[in-house]
Amino acid sequence: MSAATLFIDRDGTLIEEPADSQLDSLAKVRFMPGVFAALAALARRGYRLVMVTNQDGLGSDAQQFILDAFGSQGIAFEAVFVCPPQTGLVQQYLREREVDLAASAVIGDRDTDLEFAANLKVRGVTVRRHGAPHETWPAALQDLIACRQLLDAALKDLNTALGFNPNHVRAHMDRGQLFERRRDLAQARADYRSASVQGKVLAKKGLWVTEFRIESGLNCGGHAFATDGLLLGPILEEFRTKRAALAVELIEMCNNALAQKGYKTFSQAPAMKITAPPSRN
Repeated sequence: MSAATLFIDRDGTLIEEPADSQLDSLAKVRFMPGVFAALAALARRGYRLVMVTNQDGLGSDAQQFILDAFGSQGIAFEAVFVCPPQTGLVQQYLREREVDLAASAVIGDRDTDLEFAANLKVRGVTVRRHGAPHETWPAALQDLIACRQLLDAALKDLNTALGFNPNHVRAHMDRGQLFERRRDLAQARADYRSASVQGKVLAKKGLWVTEFRIESGLNCGGHAFATDGLLLGPILEEFRTKRAALAVELIEMCNNALAQKGYKTFSQAPAMKITAPPSRN
């Protein structure tokens, strides 16, 4: 089963950044305020923890002291990587583990950490010393909990109301734009009318469909359509001619839903693809 995973920067996020940017002695180790309580709470909620850094010194006494200190509080890191903002080592980790990217995040103090999050296609959370009130560990904890609860509720709602498999829903949970899609929220529909109806149902929940897949043999509104061959052309043409108008209608509904939830709205409609299986003829 996939698990939410937090990729956490070490220097400046887990510990205060040393003045000379070199973690080469125990005297330089100062843990960030609130980090132990926050990570313990997140671990209890099932998050996997991975430490990442662009600094060396993983074999130093200071690094071992950091791991031992967290371990003494029941906080374990499943892996430690030196890599940001490149993702090669972490990509291998993702291939070997089942990671729920929709619920995962990178936590760091620099723009490179946010770049790392974008490369992984997960959300980025900023924690830094002497930052804004929302850039602290207590604030990050509440932010992650709230977003996880909202995502779980959305997936449950979709699964119950529409018969969706939650494992097929991908959400990019960027700060303030909870439901921007980086992967797929795909709808398999047989005609424009049914796609429009279901697209509106999702938009009213603050969800954006990135892909309408025209598939054959679907029963939509009591009618079965064979969308291969002769019927496929007219159906695709209707989608093409009405897609722009549909996007305008859906983005207004989606933004209204996001605004009601207190989240930042889309500045423009995200991409919306129309796809169809290749002809079998």
